[in-house]
Amino acid sequence: ILHGDLCSEHVLLDADLGLRVLDYGLRRAVRGSGVDVASDPGTLSKLVGEPAYMAPEQLRGGNPTVQSDLFSAAHLCVEMLVGAPLLGMKSKLAIVASQVSKEPFQLPQSGVPDGLRSFLTHALQKDPSRRYQNAAECIGALDMLANWEQSSPELESGATRMIEIARPITDGAP
Repeated sequence: ILHGDLCSEHVLLDADLGLRVLDYGLRRAVRGSGVDVASDPGTLSKLVGEPAYMAPEQLRGGNPTVQSDLFSAAHLCVEMLVGAPLLGMKSKLAIVASQVSKEPFQLPQSGVPDGLRSFLTHALQKDPSRRYQNAAECIGALDMLANWEQSSPELESGATRMIEIARPITDGAP
């Protein structure tokens, strides 16, 4: 199931520290909206969703895809790790400019374990063909990272915890 507007406001942490994704209703509004904020900043008021978490192709008027939801999930992961959104408190227009620019994201130096840094860098690629292509590929990368962490006890166990959180959400997902 595609969400299309995955952001911190649509994710809750339950008593068992599991994530609950909410508000799938916006997905219909986002799909096929054709609002191209990247080319015409004047359409920003017509945009449905939170640009700080939207993939560049969505901001260019494209439909949500598995890759765009994984891109949004990576933004959420960074926010959970460092306690602040990746793009900070910029204006919506500045956020759109940052999302659609060709410049890669610079992850914060503190708060992101080294192993997860490569995982998140891959998930946050601006070109959707360079991101994880589906949930199984994404979880597979986290599984490999968790296995590597288990063989190196001095490393932080960020991937292991992310798998524990993500697996219930992605079970059965393509």
